[in-house]
Amino acid sequence: MPITFIESDNPVILPSTSGNDRLVGCISRAGLDKLATAEELTQSYIVENNQNGWYERVRLLFQRAYGITSGTVNQEAIVLGGTLGGAGVKTVLNKTGPYGVTSGQFISGGSGGTLELSSDWAEEWWNVKNFLEYGQTVVIGLINGTGFTGQLGPLGTTGAPALSIILSSTAESPFITNNRFNCVFQISGITNGWSGADYSGSTPNQDVYNIIEILKSKETPTVGIVSAGITGTISSTSNIGITSNSHIIAIAGKKKHNGIVFDSGTNPVLLTTHLAPDVAGIVANANYWQSPAGTQRGVVRSVVALETNFTDTQIGHLTTKGVNYCKNINGFGTLLLNDLVTDQERINIIRTINEVKIELVPLAYEVLFEVNDATIRSQFVSRASARVESIRASGAIRNFSITCDESNNTSEVINAGKFVAKVLLVFGTLIREVEIIVSRGEEGEGGVIVEGGGVP
Repeated sequence: MPITFIESDNPVILPSTSGNDRLVGCISRAGLDKLATAEELTQSYIVENNQNGWYERVRLLFQRAYGITSGTVNQEAIVLGGTLGGAGVKTVLNKTGPYGVTSGQFISGGSGGTLELSSDWAEEWWNVKNFLEYGQTVVIGLINGTGFTGQLGPLGTTGAPALSIILSSTAESPFITNNRFNCVFQISGITNGWSGADYSGSTPNQDVYNIIEILKSKETPTVGIVSAGITGTISSTSNIGITSNSHIIAIAGKKKHNGIVFDSGTNPVLLTTHLAPDVAGIVANANYWQSPAGTQRGVVRSVVALETNFTDTQIGHLTTKGVNYCKNINGFGTLLLNDLVTDQERINIIRTINEVKIELVPLAYEVLFEVNDATIRSQFVSRASARVESIRASGAIRNFSITCDESNNTSEVINAGKFVAKVLLVFGTLIREVEIIVSRGEEGEGGVIVEGGGVP
C-alpha cells in the first residue's frame, strides 16, 4: 500500500528510494540537454560535480558533432553568440583567457559547419558554471530546448534527438523523485518569458516556484532562489516584480565577470550574469541554521563589479519586498548583505523549520495506524525530542517544546483516526510553530500533514 504525504489538500506519492541526497537543482529550457549523455536524457536530468566536467561536456559536444580535434580549436573553447557576444560577433572563452575570433576562424568545413548557439543557451551555461565555482554538485532538470540551430543528439552525436524529457509539473518527474535538494535556483534569463511545452508564457523563474510548491508537499521541503525582475530604477516597490513566498529567496542585480570580455569592436563589454546561481552557492555552503549573508559566508566569487550599485533608498524598497541585494565592501569584496525570503522571514529560520519537518516526518509515519493512546504519544514525544534536541544543540534554535497529549488529541481527534503533535521552536525572541497531523485517510491510506512555520 503506498504511503501518501499530504500538505494542505495536495497528495503526492513518496518515492521508494532517496536518490541523490541534498544536492542543488536548476532547470534548463534553452538547450543544455545537448550536453547530456544518453543515460542522462533518459532520466531527464544532468548531474555535474565540477567546472572541469562542465567544460568537458562542451568540448565533447563540439568534437562529436563537428569532428573538431584539439588541433582545430582549443580543447576547452566555448562559443557564445547572439546578444551576449554582440551582433555578428563570436567569442571563444577558455581557462587561460578570452579572445575574439570570426566564425571562419572557429569552425570551417566538416559535416556541421559553424555551430551557432543562442544567447539563452549561453546564459544558462554560464549560470551553471557560476554555481559550480562554489564547490557544490548541481542537478540540471532538462526540458527540450531550442538553443541550437542544428539537430544534435546527446553530447553531440548526429541525428535528431529522440527526446521525451519534458519536466512534468507533477511530482512523478524523475528530477523530483530521484533527488533531495538543498535548494533550487534559476538559471534562465530575467526578461523574456518562455513558450515551451511546460508553463507556456510564464516568466523564467516560474519553474523554480512550481518545483518549490511540489517539494513543500513532500517529506523534503526546500528553498528556491530566483532573480527579482526590476523595471526601471527602483523608484518604488512597484518597480520590483516578485511574488511573496515563504520558501523563495529573491536576489536583485547582476555581476560583471572578472577578465571575461566580449570583443564587440570598439566597445568591449564584460560578461554579465544575474546573481541567483551565486546566492545558491552561498546558501548551499552555509549550514541551515546560519545566515548566508555577510563577510564569513556571503562572498560572491568571480566578480569585478556589480551592474547596479543600489542606493540606500533603493535598498529600502528591496527590503520591503523581501528581496536581497549584494554590495561591494572595501577589504571584503562583493557580499550578499541581506538574508530574507520574500515573505520577510529570515532564510536560516525557514531552513531550520524545513530541517525539523524532515527529521520528524519519518517518526510520524511510525505511529500511522497505531492506537492513539498515552503510551504511543509519549514514545513519539521522546523520540521527536531527541531529534529536535540535536538541532537545538547546533545553535539553530534556543529552545523548543513538543505537545502531544490529550489537550490536542481529544476524543474527536482520536475517533477521526488522527494523531496530532505541535512543535514550538524558539529562535531568540521569535517563536515559530510546526504542527504534524497523522491521519489514516478516508480509504485506509495513511497520510501526514505538516503545517506551520508561522507565528503561533
